[in-house]
Amino acid sequence: MGILESGCGRTSPIGRSAENIGRKSHYNTEALANKIIANQNALMIQHRVMMNTAIVLFFRDASE
Repeated sequence: MGILESGCGRTSPIGRSAENIGRKSHYNTEALANKIIANQNALMIQHRVMMNTAIVLFFRDASE
């Protein structure tokens, strides 16, 4: 007897809820991954701005 015959397939309530739980956790994982990527991008931009500011200030200091 396979999964479909035993009443745990996609068409049964058990199978459907399992699929929904899987889908929700997949979307949550994807959303979390997107948040992490956005944070990393923001930190990289912040770091670049800080480095550029430091370089500008250094050369401004050196030219005086």
